[in-house]
Amino acid sequence: MNNQAAVLYAPHDIRIEERPVPKPGPREVLIEIKAVGVCGSDVHYYEHGRIGSYIVLQPLILGHESAGVIVDVGEGVSKSRIGERVAIEPGIPDGTCQQCRTGHYNLCPNVRFFGTPPIDGAFTNYVTVPDSFAYTLPASMSDEEGALIEPLSVGLWACRKAQLRGADHVLITGAGPVGMLAMKVALALGSTEITMTDVFPQRLEMARKATPSWKGRCGWYEPGRRGQCADVVPAKPRDNPHGNVPLCEHVCGCDCAGRDGSH
Repeated sequence: MNNQAAVLYAPHDIRIEERPVPKPGPREVLIEIKAVGVCGSDVHYYEHGRIGSYIVLQPLILGHESAGVIVDVGEGVSKSRIGERVAIEPGIPDGTCQQCRTGHYNLCPNVRFFGTPPIDGAFTNYVTVPDSFAYTLPASMSDEEGALIEPLSVGLWACRKAQLRGADHVLITGAGPVGMLAMKVALALGSTEITMTDVFPQRLEMARKATPSWKGRCGWYEPGRRGQCADVVPAKPRDNPHGNVPLCEHVCGCDCAGRDGSH
């Protein structure tokens, strides 16, 4: 069993190396990776070797949007899970802090997140995770779709944070992959008017192709870049005294979409 990994040493320096196959510990599963997405954060680490205070100081395996198949289990995990196709939740909390004990493990200050220095990620053949962080995929879902569940969760969180309801009007700034996923979630929740903005016309064109029932268009200026007008995938704009974008009831703020839009 070989375990090749794409290892980042420095900006623009990724090397393919052999790594030991990890052993699943108690309540862990060993997963053979089948698909991994490339997040804007992966691109930032590749281009710059850091994101804020997170700095690549030692060789690092990137990648956190992943899916695969369970090939081994540790003590306390049923062997019936071997062969399951799963999506991986990449942020592993400590399970002991106040946030974890009150049910908010996603806010754990000691989370170990895939592909974030110094924690290795999923651009490798095999990884281990707690069995409760490996979610079974239905047969109707591909490995690639399974890997998209992690960025989809960003769009889900944004729409839930905005408390979207049926017939709401929504503005999504950034038509990158996460912005597109937020749009799909908003539509699934019943939003009837969605405005999407971006400074790259090709991204808005992809949004149109993904929602062929939308019609119409209007203009929008990115603040600070006068004269560079980007299209807006439309809704029915209401009057806005500020004049820049249609006034909407809710805004879905998607951090990954903003980072991705910078490339």
